[in-house]
Amino acid sequence: MVESKWSIKILSSLSEESPQNFSTVQEQFDTSNDVITDRLRLLAEYDLIDRREHTRRDVRYSITKRGERFLDELRDLNSLLRKGL
Repeated sequence: MVESKWSIKILSSLSEESPQNFSTVQEQFDTSNDVITDRLRLLAEYDLIDRREHTRRDVRYSITKRGERFLDELRDLNSLLRKGL
């Protein structure tokens, strides 16, 4: 699910600094490598992040324009909810 907390946290992290390799992303979060791998795959599938494989061991992730728009929409929604719509 794109709306899972890990997906949003990873997307936010990539929004702050891109590109990042897997280990940089993984170090930021207290969850399993499998969860990080799954969320990165899902975010790439929805074109919210870009996955660039330079070599088998050098894979970098960056947020896409679509990912930025998605985060902006979430922020707007959160703002409206805090204001009580």
